[in-house]
Amino acid sequence: MDAVITSDGSSPEREVITEANSSPVSWRYVLHPVGIEVISLYAANRGPIVDWDTDPRARFSDHPHLWLPGQPVPATRPPRPTPAPIAPAPASPAARPAPPHR
Repeated sequence: MDAVITSDGSSPEREVITEANSSPVSWRYVLHPVGIEVISLYAANRGPIVDWDTDPRARFSDHPHLWLPGQPVPATRPPRPTPAPIAPAPASPAARPAPPHR
């Protein structure tokens, strides 16, 4: 497991999921060369494949009935970044008052 990053920064641990130890798990993920197959245990034995190029900021649905094989991946596009406000242009030299004469 090279270059694995965990959400809490701890060291990654290998865990083998089997039928005997998977009862609390409601989602399965199968890694394929083209993407990640997402399987909801409440809806199907197979699921759609999320392409590796999918933007991770996309908003994915957590409704199991939407994750069926042959259906599109239930995700929306990530929110657009809000553009920074435009600062007012500095006043032109002609609009500034002249400095006092000495």
